[in-house]
Amino acid sequence: MKLDKSVSEKILYIDTSSDVSRVGLFVGRDELKTVEWKGKGDLSENLISKIDSLLKESGETKESLTKIAVLAGPGSYTGLRIGITVANFLAWSLSIPIVEAGIIDQKLILKSEKPYILPEYYADPHITKQRK
Repeated sequence: MKLDKSVSEKILYIDTSSDVSRVGLFVGRDELKTVEWKGKGDLSENLISKIDSLLKESGETKESLTKIAVLAGPGSYTGLRIGITVANFLAWSLSIPIVEAGIIDQKLILKSEKPYILPEYYADPHITKQRK
């Protein structure tokens, strides 16, 4: 997907696929500010506050966002579920598009917009047998 450079898009990016979680604010595809932290174990408690802090430090609000971008996988099962759930909810509650994305050389790479994003684990499920 190509972004129209004449439009000042403000995109919130969420990546919770690994032990180091990341939220970033992009104007178009150019990185404005990014926050990274060790998100293992307390990700569900800290993700929203990290997003709020990033926006506040950047002088932006959730309402000024024009799009939510999220890494859908591969990665941590629980991490992906948390990040993607927050991304889907924010996009829905703000009535803005959501898109699957990634970052290469600090540039945002966007795929097509969807009504919602699902995690892509790229592995068969590991289902354990019931204990007797």
